[in-house]
Amino acid sequence: MTTAVTHAPSSDYDPFDAEVLQDVHVHDGLLREVAPVVHIDKYDFYAVTRHAEIQKALRDWRTFSSTDRPFYQPNPFRPNAPLMQDPPDHTQTKSVMMRIFSKENMAKMQAYFTESASHLVDDLLSGGVVDLDGYRDVALPPGTCCRSFPMFSDCPRRAGNYC
Repeated sequence: MTTAVTHAPSSDYDPFDAEVLQDVHVHDGLLREVAPVVHIDKYDFYAVTRHAEIQKALRDWRTFSSTDRPFYQPNPFRPNAPLMQDPPDHTQTKSVMMRIFSKENMAKMQAYFTESASHLVDDLLSGGVVDLDGYRDVALPPGTCCRSFPMFSDCPRRAGNYC
């Protein structure tokens, strides 16, 4: 059963304000104290602020569609991420992703990820001074992921130093 929102308090909260972005958790927490659903006046959308209500909304995709969202204009050059899809598109994409990221596949990759992280740390420490602003601090996620899936076997070549 879906319950219609008959009234939600409005707020001048701006989730993109520089001050908010400095400490999102504090500001989002303040918004949660207002109500479970709050109208954000500046951008004319409703923010669902509390876990229980978010869980309900996520299960009711007909009312709370992922395709009807603020700041989004469909674009043929931008891939449609699974998070932004509703059934049946979401269901098809999710079934493929669930096979790739199954518990069994993730268990197989755990040793590979651990070994890759160890080599990365050893490599970083071998030079004495560690420069965390360099490219190596981001090498593990894309490099390891690229090499973990056969379908991305040419990724290291295309990604250069990041793999």
